Amino acid sequence: MNTSVIASLQIAGIGILLIFLFMLLFYLAIRAIIKIFPWKESETES
Repeated sequence: MNTSVIASLQIAGIGILLIFLFMLLFYLAIRAIIKIFPWKESETES
């Protein structure tokens, strides 16, 4: 394989890995927020 193809695949792999890590951190942040501020049903009916 050409060295430029290998380099582009490495850059793409790093980018995909970083996207998955960002999504994991965002998921964990949402879970923490839900745990800190639990959702409550409203008592009033509309």
